[in-house]
This record gives sequence, C-alpha cells and structure tokens, in this order.
Amino acid sequence: MASNRNNQKNLREVYDLLDKLVKKFCHDRHKEVLKKVTTGIVDSQHVFFSNNQQDESLILGKVKNHLANKSQSSVTIFLKQHEELSTLTDPKFRSSMLTFLLCLSDMETKLPNTIDSRESGSSFTLPVRSIQNSASMEHIYRNITIRNASMNPINTESNLKLVNFRRKLPSSTSTDSVLDGQTPDSETSYNYSQSEEIVQEAIYALTGKSGKYLKKDVTGDFKLDIKSRNLNAQEAVSLMRLAETGRLHNEIHKYTDPNSEFFLCGLFGQGLIAQIQIELTQFYGLIAHLQDNLNNQRARSFTENNDSLTLLKLISYISEPQKRLKIISELLQQCKNLKGGQLATTLHSQISTGNSSSSGIVKSFLRATCRPLQTMLSYWLLDGEIKDPHNEFFIEEIKEVSSDRLWHHKYRIVNSRVPSFISKHLAHNILVSGKSINFLREICEDKTPIKGREELRLAFENNIDDLFREGCDSKLHDMIDSVYLNTSQKVLEIAMGQYNLMEHLHSMRKYLLLGQGDFIGLLMENLKDELDRPAKDLYQHALFSIVSTSIRATSQFDESELLQHLDVKLNHPIDGDKGWDIFTLQYTVHGPLATILEPNMAKYQELFKPLFKAKHVEFVLNNVWKEQMLNSKTLKNLKKTLNPVTYRLHLYTSEMIHFVNQMQYYILFEVIECSWTHFIKRVQNAKALDDILSAHEDFLNEVRIGAFLDNETKTTLYLHLDIIYDSIMKLEEWQKTFYEIAYKEADARQKYEQRISNSEKTGTYGVTAEMRLERDEEQKIFEQLISTFKKSLDTHGQTYEKYVNEFLLKLTSSKDQNLQLFGTRLDFNEYYKKRDQRLRQPLTYEHMRLSGMGFSGIFSRSNLSNTPMRLGNHLGH
Repeated sequence: MASNRNNQKNLREVYDLLDKLVKKFCHDRHKEVLKKVTTGIVDSQHVFFSNNQQDESLILGKVKNHLANKSQSSVTIFLKQHEELSTLTDPKFRSSMLTFLLCLSDMETKLPNTIDSRESGSSFTLPVRSIQNSASMEHIYRNITIRNASMNPINTESNLKLVNFRRKLPSSTSTDSVLDGQTPDSETSYNYSQSEEIVQEAIYALTGKSGKYLKKDVTGDFKLDIKSRNLNAQEAVSLMRLAETGRLHNEIHKYTDPNSEFFLCGLFGQGLIAQIQIELTQFYGLIAHLQDNLNNQRARSFTENNDSLTLLKLISYISEPQKRLKIISELLQQCKNLKGGQLATTLHSQISTGNSSSSGIVKSFLRATCRPLQTMLSYWLLDGEIKDPHNEFFIEEIKEVSSDRLWHHKYRIVNSRVPSFISKHLAHNILVSGKSINFLREICEDKTPIKGREELRLAFENNIDDLFREGCDSKLHDMIDSVYLNTSQKVLEIAMGQYNLMEHLHSMRKYLLLGQGDFIGLLMENLKDELDRPAKDLYQHALFSIVSTSIRATSQFDESELLQHLDVKLNHPIDGDKGWDIFTLQYTVHGPLATILEPNMAKYQELFKPLFKAKHVEFVLNNVWKEQMLNSKTLKNLKKTLNPVTYRLHLYTSEMIHFVNQMQYYILFEVIECSWTHFIKRVQNAKALDDILSAHEDFLNEVRIGAFLDNETKTTLYLHLDIIYDSIMKLEEWQKTFYEIAYKEADARQKYEQRISNSEKTGTYGVTAEMRLERDEEQKIFEQLISTFKKSLDTHGQTYEKYVNEFLLKLTSSKDQNLQLFGTRLDFNEYYKKRDQRLRQPLTYEHMRLSGMGFSGIFSRSNLSNTPMRLGNHLGH
C-alpha cells in the first residue's frame, strides 16, 4: 500500500511539473497542449515504467528501423556513435539509454509539431538543437591546438593535455527554441542577467582584471568589494577561487613585461619568455572560448539550466589550467634575476623533483630557454665564433689578449655560467674544439674544414635534448667528443710535424735544464773570465759570441738551428752583483710554438737559475781542488807550516765536493732524467695537443719540486741549499787569500836563501844580523796568519757542517720518501749523524716538530746576519 501511495505521489509531482512547463511556453493554450503531452506519455508508459529490461540487440534493431525510414546516413552515424559508446559504458546502462531515446522518438511522432496558425496566430516548435549559430568548443580548441602546435612543435605533449580538459567544456551551440513572440517573465530575466554578470566578472578575473565585485590591492591579490552585498556566500567563494587563477596569470605575465623588475634579460631569458607567451596564448584561447559561450548565451532570450555557463562550471573548466599556471608561477619565482647558465641550471634542477605533473612543463621551458645555448654551441664548435651579446655563454673571449697568446689566454671557461648539465670534462672539450679552430685559422693559417662538422650540425638540430640527459653517452655527446678529437689531432699533427715541437722541447731540456753536459762544462770555462767581472761591465753581444763558440764546439749538427733560438739574457743587476748573478740563457720560439709554449717559458727561466748556480758551484769546487793539488807540490817547502791548515782544507773540500756531486746527481738524473722519460712515454700515447702540453707542464712541475722550487720547499730547503752554496763559494775566496799569503812567504824565503847563495859567491858568506832579524819577524807574522787562517777555516767548516746538518734533518723528517732516501745518501757513512744528536733520534712526531722549530730558528734571514759568514771578519783579528 505504501508503495502505491508513493507512486501516486510521484505521478502527481510529474503532472504538476508538466503543467508549469506548458504554462511557461503556451500560456492560454496550455490546457490543450498539456492534454496531448499527457496522452503521449500514457501511451508510452509501458516503455518508461517496465521493470523488464529489453535486450540491447532488440532495442538496437528497433532504432535502426526507425532511422532507416528517414535516411540511411542516419543509420551509419548512429552505429558509429553506438560503437564508441560501447567502449565507455556497461550494457545495462546502454540498454536504458537506448530505450529512453526510442521512447522520445515515439513521442515526437505522436505530438503535434505545429498548431494551426489560424487558431493561435503563433507556432510551437519542438526543441531541436541547432549547430549553425556557433562552432562547438571542441572544434574551436582543436583548431587552436593545431595552430599552436605548428608554431611550437616541441610543445605537442602539453597541447594534447590542454585538449583533454577542453573537451569537457559545454558546446556553444544554441539551445532549444522558444515560442514565437513569447519572452520569459521579468523575474526569470533578472535572475539570468545577474548570473551572467557574475560569470562575466569571473572571466575578467581569470585574465587578472578588476571588475565590479573583485578589486586588486597593492600586492596584486584580489579581494571582494565591500559594496557587493548582493552576492551570496557560494558566489563569493567561487569568485575568489577563480580570482586565484587571475593572480597566477599576473604573476607569470610580469616576467614578460620589459618595464617590470622581474623581466627576464638576455637571450636565455628571451627563450624563456617565448615559452611563457606560448603558455599564455593557450590560456587566452580558453578564456576566449568561455567568453564566446557567454556571449552566445546572452544572445538567446532563454537558456536551459543545464547548458548555461555558471561559476561552478567555470571552476571545473579552469581547474587544470590553474594547476598548470601555479606550476609555472612557482618555477618562474626561482628564476628571478637569473640569466645564462644560472637560469638553465635552475630550470634543470626542477626536472627531478619527483613531481611528474611538473616535469613535462619544466622540460618544455628548459628546452626553450636553451635554444640560444644551442645556437652559441653551434657557432663555437663549427666556426670558432662566439655569438654572445649579453655575456651568457660559458666560454669567454678576452679581447685585450693578442693572438700570439691565443691558446692559453685568449679564451677561458667562466665557471659561474656553466649549466649544471654540462660537466667539466665536456666544457673543456667544447673550449678546446673552438679554440683549435681559431688556432688553425689565425695562427697556422689553415682554413680546411674540420671532419665531422656536418654530423655535429645535424646532431644539434635533431638531438638537442641529449644535452640535458644524465651521463655522457648520448649521440650529441659523442659528436662533441669526435669534433674535439678531430680538431686536437689536426693541431697536434701540425705542431709535431710542420713546426717540430718535440725537437724544440729536446733542445730546451739540453740547454736550459743543462742536459748537455759537455756544452755546460765548456761554457763555464769560456765564461769564467767574463762572469767574474762586475755585472755592470758585461755586454750581451760579447757573452753571446762565447755561447755561440761553445755551441759550435759541442753541437756541430744543429748549431745553425740552435743559434736562431738560443740567446743570452742579462737580468737587471744590483750593487755588488757579478756576472754569474745576472747571466741567463733563454730559448726563443716563434709562430704557433710561441703561442703553445709561452706560459712555460718562465718556468724554464726559473729552473735555469738554480741549476746553473749548482753547476757553477761544482765548477768552482773542481778548480779549488785542482789548485790545492798543484799548490801542494809548489809549496812543499812550507808543508810543515801549512800542513795543519791544508789538511783541514782538504777535508772540508772533500765534504763539499761530495755534497755538490750528490746534489747534481739527484737533480739532473733522479729528477730531470726520470721525469723526462715519463714525459716521453706520455707523448707517445698522446691523442691531442692538450695531452702533450699537460704532460709537459707536469714534467716541469716535477722538476720544480725536485729542485726545491715549489711553494712547500722553496722557503725551507731551497733557501737552505742556497746558503750552503754561498758558503761553498766563500771557500774559494778564503783559499785564494790563503795561498796568496803562502806564496808571499814562499817567495820571501826563496829570496832570503837566494841572498845567502849570492853572498857565498861574493865571499861575504851569510847575511847581516839586521836582515836575519827582519826575516825572523816576517816568519813570525806568517805563522800568526796561518794560525788565524786555521781558526777561520775551522769556523767556516763548522758553519758549513751546521747548515748541512740542518739540511739533512729537514730531508730525513720530510714526508717525501725520496727526500728521506736522498738525505741518507748524502750522509752515507753517518759522518754528520755522529756529530748531531738530533739525526740519531727516531722520526717521531715530536722529533719532526722540534726539528722544524730548530730549522726555522737557525735559518731565518734575521739570524743569518749574525752568523760569521765572511772570512774577512776572522782575518782581521
């Protein structure tokens, strides 16, 4: 019973609704129309209210028969749409839908399409959709998307995403017609007008414009106007939600405004702006279509409620674009005030944030931003040109540097401009590739095209996305490496073949690093008289003639070539300098070799000075020893008097000779020769010019370390070694003075004996008492001088041994095992170890610390001034 009462109640509600609907359309004729409508429904109620669901195939057959009576094309269209519907719905729902459509079709044949105009003076037309007033939204947006895709083929993925949510929009077709001559009542017209005004306000807000209800404050945010009291709560909330999209639009748009502080500068920024404009254009297309819908809605006098554009529908349609704009806005906030490589790095860092929805957007923005980088790389790698008007490219040309310094100083990498997706290795290869092209074109005057040029150009056009990939195994990376190897190998072939790079390196090793022993020995002999003079009295051309003579005597086969490159250089002298202090050999190269080797020439000059000084000390000690051997025979009559001094002199000289010989062996053989052998092996395996230059630089650095010229040992070991050399050189001065006095005494004794011998011939026999007294006085003074010389020699020898002890202590406490072994070899018989207790202690941390303190205290320059270095101080006592 309760079920029957509910059914009757439902039927009554349906009848009341039909009555109101017919009154709305027909007014005074509503009773006649209502009767016919209800009759049609009653006749078809077996279809509407049947509990037995008909079979889908049976219903489908009835529909086909019904449509076949009209046209066969209608059947074809229906079957096609039914097939698409089958993939989206389940069978029960399709059966109900087809049943409903079939009932509507039956009702259309039973209801009158028109009423006699003679009776009513007006016509009534069944609701029929018109597709002639305006195009559908899907059609419009399909055209917009295709146009945008043609402008930006890279953005196809994002365009397809926009199409997906635009298909959800309602069609902009006209709604059902109304009775001729009839208009809605005033209350309904007012409600629809107010609703359309709010929707219009919302559409304006989507583009960031203020209106009647929404106002922008100083911060750019939207707020409801306090005067808009006729909005209900739902409308106010909906407007504020839509206004958020307008705020995001304004946030994004300011990055494209040249008058804004957020405007993106540079070519990279312009590429990013182009992508922003594409995104905004697609968004504007959506807004334009919504506005078109609203305009068509206003043009009609009445619209069905389910087809009208409302705030809720706007929120639904704009939800996906709003998410997209929010992602873009957050991305651009991180790009503020950035340009070039920093801008690309920021965008690249946002790809792997874990947000899959933003990854595609970021990639499209990164791709557009790096289009200028693609162009810059193409120009640099293909032609060696830098097209960088805004200083954004990570390779910079220093225009103040001349072409003769092109290889090392003309171009450089600016690390702050290198994007994060370009590794240091790749950036170096890119730098060398373009630099090699310029070197070949400007220095070597070789304009032959580089192999692989066309392949690289195509790789940039078709595989630019490979530049952003993790790792360096893409096709684009392989092509860049290939161009790098091709250009470097071509430069290497020219340098090694046409310009004989290795021959020049051999010559510099022989003459600047003293590898040609016979040349240096002969040069020392020939230069001795000249370089012993004061530095201010020397002339470069006179010294060069001596060097030329030494080269001709020792290098007969390459003398003409060498004389064109080897030259003499005199450093600026200061008071008290001799020729040995300012003399330097220099090796001069021209053309491409000068460009390649220019930075290392200063290192050769730095190495020549200590090596030449060590050779000079060795040369002086050899002369000292020779003089001692010769004088020992000449002064054998004074052997008894001189023996206490000469014995000590021979011992100290032997110590010094051993020390200098070991130093020469260590530096010339263990350091230079071994490093050169390693350098030659690397040259043989070199694939590019940079490999040889790197090996050559490492060779010179190893020699600098071995010669105690690096930053760590220059102020300790080298300073100490220089003091030891000065101490050895002073022995020559001491010996010269000593033998002058000895020869003077020998001559006096010889004259005295000669006088006695002459007196025997004359018969006077002997000398006078006055002459004998004078001779005795001279001999006594001589003996006192010998005693003074002995003391000064002992002082000098003790000072020398003290310096050597400290030098050995520094060597044995070094962290370098080679230096420790070298210290052991210098004191092979533990001569110094027995005299210095510190050398007998184990190498503990405390010992190393104390030895460092002792070293720094003894060998500081402030304490050296108090050390009795000059022999004249002792001779005066």
